[in-house]
Amino acid sequence: MKRMMTFVFSVAAIFAVQAADGHFRVDLDGRQDRVTLTSEGGGEMNAVPQGWIKDPEAQKCTLMVWSRRKTSSTEWKICSFRFIPSKSGTVVLSVGAGEETAGENRRIQLLVDQIMLNGRLLPNGNFQQTYRTDDGRTVPTGFAAGGEAVLLPSAGLNGPAMLVSHDSRLGFRIKVEAGRSCELAFRVKTAPEQPSRPTSDTSLQEQLDRAVKDGKKTIELSAATYRLNETLRLRKLKDFTIDGRGAKLLMTSYVAAMHIEQCEDLTIRNLTVDYDPLPHTQGTVLGVDVENKLTRLRLHPGYPRPTNLTPIQAYPFSADRRQYKEGVNEHYGSRLIPREDPAEYDLWTHEPPVDFSAGDLVALRFGRYPCFWIRLTRNLTFETVTVNAAASLVFVARSCTGLQRYKDVRILPGGTLPPGATEPRLLSAGADGINYENSPARIELENCEFSFLGDDSMNIHGTALPLYRQISEHVIRILAPEDYSRLLKPGMTLRLLEPGNFTILAETPIASIKHLAEKAPEETKALFPRTMSIPPCRDIYEIALENPLPEVPAEAIIDFKEMNGLSFSVKNCHFHDHRAYGLRMMCSNGLIENNRFERLKGSAIVFGGEYAYWREAGFVDNLVIRNNVIDRVANYPDAASFAAISSIGRPEKRDIGVSRNGSRNIVIERNTISNCPYGGIQLFGVKNITVKDNILTDIGTVSPAWPRAVTLGFETMQPISIGSSVEACTIEENQICETK
Repeated sequence: MKRMMTFVFSVAAIFAVQAADGHFRVDLDGRQDRVTLTSEGGGEMNAVPQGWIKDPEAQKCTLMVWSRRKTSSTEWKICSFRFIPSKSGTVVLSVGAGEETAGENRRIQLLVDQIMLNGRLLPNGNFQQTYRTDDGRTVPTGFAAGGEAVLLPSAGLNGPAMLVSHDSRLGFRIKVEAGRSCELAFRVKTAPEQPSRPTSDTSLQEQLDRAVKDGKKTIELSAATYRLNETLRLRKLKDFTIDGRGAKLLMTSYVAAMHIEQCEDLTIRNLTVDYDPLPHTQGTVLGVDVENKLTRLRLHPGYPRPTNLTPIQAYPFSADRRQYKEGVNEHYGSRLIPREDPAEYDLWTHEPPVDFSAGDLVALRFGRYPCFWIRLTRNLTFETVTVNAAASLVFVARSCTGLQRYKDVRILPGGTLPPGATEPRLLSAGADGINYENSPARIELENCEFSFLGDDSMNIHGTALPLYRQISEHVIRILAPEDYSRLLKPGMTLRLLEPGNFTILAETPIASIKHLAEKAPEETKALFPRTMSIPPCRDIYEIALENPLPEVPAEAIIDFKEMNGLSFSVKNCHFHDHRAYGLRMMCSNGLIENNRFERLKGSAIVFGGEYAYWREAGFVDNLVIRNNVIDRVANYPDAASFAAISSIGRPEKRDIGVSRNGSRNIVIERNTISNCPYGGIQLFGVKNITVKDNILTDIGTVSPAWPRAVTLGFETMQPISIGSSVEACTIEENQICETK
């Protein structure tokens, strides 16, 4: 609490010039509980229903209240008003100023240092108790700060005050009783004008390009905020560092923040990335029509209205905990249908919306671009980087090598609310936090925190590719992306996989690789399922193998062990409140140690290939999962795995069995797992695995198992469940307590 924003040291230092006076304003909203609000009139404040609400019934639940006289910058003034609620419920208040400007088109700013309710101080109405938001701001406990609203520790009459304006407001809620008059009183003063915070409209791309041209190896950002309408492009930088020095990159269009390509030894540190407007929105469910697959919802004030009404991804949240609803489906490819009130929509979903109830919150994702797009880059470090919003993937990397390092990286919903908003953000990003594909690299995470993602925390994988043609027992041809010409090396391991269940038929080192000039016929695109993350490939590679292959079955696929990643470590990280998995690892030679996983709808840790649907490779060899704390995960029965820690590798069809020799050499030890409804540890299709000294508490059981689990060899789901094709498995010294 002692660490305040750097410009908040003393009132005298901040307020250097006299400011124009302005009107104090409060907006009241009782629509959540359908509470009609009636102003009692009189006094020094005007009150009318909010005219921008077009639905007449909804408008009755709102008031806009403003002072008849302007506030003063020389003395504090009490602004009070009364209203009567029609029923008991919750009313949301937003405190700010009128629309006046104070020169150079800057909004009038007011100070508020005390709030009284019915003659008594509102809980924490003098702002003495505070909390720190995910983006580092200090905010009074029980309140939300929108826009640039900020707490000033000594600007009040006898202590702190909130600095607010028309676009930067203080939000809070009160409980009201039917028919009982409510009086609210605010102590207010016009804030003397502040010197503007440093921002930059100079092209950051130009600054970067100039630094590179001048031979500099480091660029330090001087502004506090850079508003960027276009992607910052980093191409062929070598031995270069970008030090943000705490700067924020505020993206003003739905594009990637950075595109990093063909760089080497690049470091990016001390940055925050956010979007304005946000690439997703949110609201409250008003009602559900299951038969017609419609959910009526109202967007929260201040949050963007989607310009494209389809496809929309909808995520149900609980209103009381503001977390993903447990055990329910999300809705993909949905469509928004506008209603007469511009803030209200009907959400049409492919499946009946049985997962929604009136009063639930819902997050809606409509963007598609990643935040950081990384390709063909060797030795990359992100350090002390925070991302507060991303449309889909946050860090997406393809065809990278060397050491890829993430230290003190945070992906969290931003604490800065959109102008006019009072509800905290629900989502940080719409998809994975980190996603690596076809990158023979070492990937390290340390001291990171990822939360409120629309998919996995981290996914490392390669690609399962079609075997195009067998020339001889030592020579084959495959179809693969163009980048493979840079990445495949002699000595890497090719794995030949049986169609359907992906049993490894052969493993052999590569002797040589030749990228052929000819292209495969157009019809070979049919060999690539539409669910693959790479588009259909027509580049042909001829690969000579050190050892002969057996007879290759029709429709066989292959992967390259090293292309799935060389090695990885994830240590001392915190992953919580995601829609899907924590770690989804298909890379060998890994260590997952001393991490905390909480409130994930999917498993905390899964390992092995997802060949069947996504064509993501591959099976894992040499993995240690140790000393992790896992609580309240894997509550999603429709997932491909059901336990906190699980192998994966489902077959393409349920009746053909799982791989007979998938992941191997796995150690799962000294982990603490609790409150998981369907299982703690789940294993199938693995070899040479040790499970020891784990503590499992309050783990649910399922008997008989679901059809999907039966496919994997599970007759029942237990705290530790062993399915099909498990060979050389040691289970010892585990503690299982209070099984449900």
